[in-house]
This record gives sequence, structure tokens and C-alpha cells, in this order.
Amino acid sequence: YSATSFGKGAAVLYGYGEEQPVSLHNLCGAVRVTLNDPEAKITKAVLLSNGSDEAVAGTFRLDTRTGEYTVVSGIGSISLDMEEVVLGAEGQSFYFTLPNGKYPHGFTFRFYDEAGGAMECRWLDNSKESEQEGITVAGGKLYEFKPVGFKAGGLTILAESDWIYIAEQIKAGSDAWKKLYL
Repeated sequence: YSATSFGKGAAVLYGYGEEQPVSLHNLCGAVRVTLNDPEAKITKAVLLSNGSDEAVAGTFRLDTRTGEYTVVSGIGSISLDMEEVVLGAEGQSFYFTLPNGKYPHGFTFRFYDEAGGAMECRWLDNSKESEQEGITVAGGKLYEFKPVGFKAGGLTILAESDWIYIAEQIKAGSDAWKKLYL
């Protein structure tokens, strides 16, 4: 969720009952990342699982009695494409809904501004004892990443036109592209 976007199927509930009423439980937890910068305009926010086999979205098979699920086909990222969201002095929060479970490698958050500049934040641990335990997400709970100021790095190559521009600059003997993309 951001000010202009909300993922489809993000508030997943499960339950089972042979008579009414049926109790419903949260299958997912939510992560909130707040960015501050009165000038920045964000156009895309991405959550990436740092573990190669840790699905955060996709198709799952669910046991409605227990809430246990298995991944049928999963991906390790959630992307929020949005209109320009102005962060403002107070900041703007972005919410990502994740299936409950353990994510031992944590997450990377990537934010893109209107000019294509990107910033990354890493969240590796939610325990106070060790930095090696990873992230555990429980259904129905909100986890907050420490608010950060948006500081864009170099532009990210997002389209064929970016590659064409770089090739033209290299062919012309210019290295001006390095300041933009590196």
C-alpha cells in the first residue's frame, strides 16, 4: 500500500468451520517503511526477499484449518508502481503485506524517484539478541522499519532507452553517462 496503490489480495484471511460463526485469522503480516524528504517524489517501491527460495508473493496452497501453506509458484518480490508520491517533511509510509513465516535472510527495500534514481534499505534482523536470526512475520502484526531519509543513488537502467543512451555516449567518447548511472 502507498498513497496511490494497494496490492490485490493483500489482506488474506483464513478459517474453517462446520457451523456458524466461523473464526477468521490473519494469514499475513505487514511491514511499514517510512521515507522522509520534502523534495522527493517516489514512483515505485519494491520489497525483495534476500533468500533465493523465499516466496513473498505468488500462488499458495492453504490448509484452512491450520493456516499452514505451501508455495505452488512463488516470487521473491513485491512491487508497488504508483503515481508520483511526494514524501513531504513528515514522510510517507509504504506498506508491504507478507505471508506469515520465517525469512532468515531478511529483506531489501528499493525505492525509485521520478528521475529514476534508486535507494536501497536492508532489513536483516528483528531480534535484539542476534543479527543472524532473520525476520519472522506473524499474521496480523505490523513490523516497522526505522524511518529513513530518501537519498537517491545513480539512475537504474530500467528500459531499452537507457541502454541506447549509454551506448550512444560510449560511441561518442563521452563518460557523462557514468555520473548518471554509476
